[in-house]
Amino acid sequence: MDRVFVATLDSTTGALALNDPGWVRTREAEGPRHIAFHPHRPLAYVVNELRSTVHTYRWNAEAGTLTPLQTLASTEPSTTGDTRAAEIAVSPRGGHVYASNRSGAGDSTPGGPDPDTLGVFTVEHHGGLKPVSWVSTQGIRPRFFGLEPSGRRLFAANEVTDTIVGYTLVTGAATCTPSASSPRPVPPPPSCGAGCEYGSGPGLLHRSQPPKALKRNRSPTPALARDPPLTAAKQSANRRDRRRHRAPDSRLRCARPPRREQVHR
Repeated sequence: MDRVFVATLDSTTGALALNDPGWVRTREAEGPRHIAFHPHRPLAYVVNELRSTVHTYRWNAEAGTLTPLQTLASTEPSTTGDTRAAEIAVSPRGGHVYASNRSGAGDSTPGGPDPDTLGVFTVEHHGGLKPVSWVSTQGIRPRFFGLEPSGRRLFAANEVTDTIVGYTLVTGAATCTPSASSPRPVPPPPSCGAGCEYGSGPGLLHRSQPPKALKRNRSPTPALARDPPLTAAKQSANRRDRRRHRAPDSRLRCARPPRREQVHR
């Protein structure tokens, strides 16, 4: 179809209706896949899966129109084989755009021979993009990636190799540096049989597993997800809060009322 559609939203009913005009055409056989809007400027960026390109559009929010500004490749200039672009995102401050590239002719192929990459682009003053670098995803078929809200880290998910690779985004240098803990394998979810009590998924308990058989995961917590240590004063305050909100002794709730003394008349 090679179109980017625009719809209007009824804030009262939640219904969608096609805008007028309702779409903007892309080049033939490009396959627009995802769109990302600039956080501060009237710009939108579309990644095209089949041709591995990125379109820059001028976005008119009042009229709901997209005006083409630029088209460039999401892959390295030396790439000659088949590729499929996957995901696109704009940094929280709006200074950079990232796009992932999957080497190969589609999901029916094992991937390769070119490496799968993340393309890094800077946003120019006119709104267009300037290619800066391409970084390997250290896996096969990076279908999705996400940015940390602070804009300091990026995490790419490789579909075929079942790994998540973390990157540190270098401020001012517009480069991605793989974290020391990358890549990390993604564990498969446990199977849910007839004895499943709470459903299936990572970290869920199953009735067929007695509590004593469950082993605590003692693998070191990644530094990215570790909370700051509690101070001694904070630990003492937490203990006081627990004592203050502690439930009363069950024996007091079950105690019998005292007997009435019998009065002989």
